[in-house]
Amino acid sequence: MELFGKTAALCIVCAVLALLIRKKKPEFAFCAVTACCAVCLLAAAELIAPVLSFLGTLQKLAGLDDAVMAPLLKTVGIGLLTQAACAFCQDAGQSSLAKKQWSFAGRFWPSMCRCRWRKRCWSCCGS
Repeated sequence: MELFGKTAALCIVCAVLALLIRKKKPEFAFCAVTACCAVCLLAAAELIAPVLSFLGTLQKLAGLDDAVMAPLLKTVGIGLLTQAACAFCQDAGQSSLAKKQWSFAGRFWPSMCRCRWRKRCWSCCGS
């Protein structure tokens, strides 16, 4: 909860700062928001460790091989990163880039991971 409070405070301060300098120097406002996002991402990285540990436990309980689990996690990661990047582009006023990025990266790359995942599943199952 303490980490959430700190990142929320940082985001509020950054949003106010970006609003104040956006009219005179929009590039500095963009840099401030980008830096804030990077700091929040680094702060959230420590929250990901328990989730990955839990996924490892589930993988062992299900008896899945790493060759099957890795593409599945990559697909989920690509989807989350694409969604975040699209939201960031739309907030920056680049909605056409967000739409193009979503249509390409959000659909094509996870499909590639799923194809590799299916091949590995079939090879592990012996079918």
